[in-house]
Amino acid sequence: MDQIERIKKMSSMLKSSKAACEELEEAMNRLAEALESYEKELDNIDALSAYYDSEDWLKDFADDEAGLIPQDIDRGALSEDGIYNLLSDQKGVEEILRQIKIYLQTV
Repeated sequence: MDQIERIKKMSSMLKSSKAACEELEEAMNRLAEALESYEKELDNIDALSAYYDSEDWLKDFADDEAGLIPQDIDRGALSEDGIYNLLSDQKGVEEILRQIKIYLQTV
């Protein structure tokens, strides 16, 4: 490879590497914001988990099924899948975070 080809190749590599670093930096900033938001919700997730495993949820669910809960209020927490799916999603997120932590310890 002659000098001009080498300079062109290295300049192209610099440009693509710089773009990749900028893209990663933007993604890391979004990740940091998402992690901060997630961390703020952990107490809510714990409270929802405790509620879902409680007699209160069973009573609230049964009363809703019996038509005793007003239809004009948000009853999302009474869906059989809502909290369960959230807790499953949380386990997935926690596993990804664990894998990231392991990866960061190796670099």
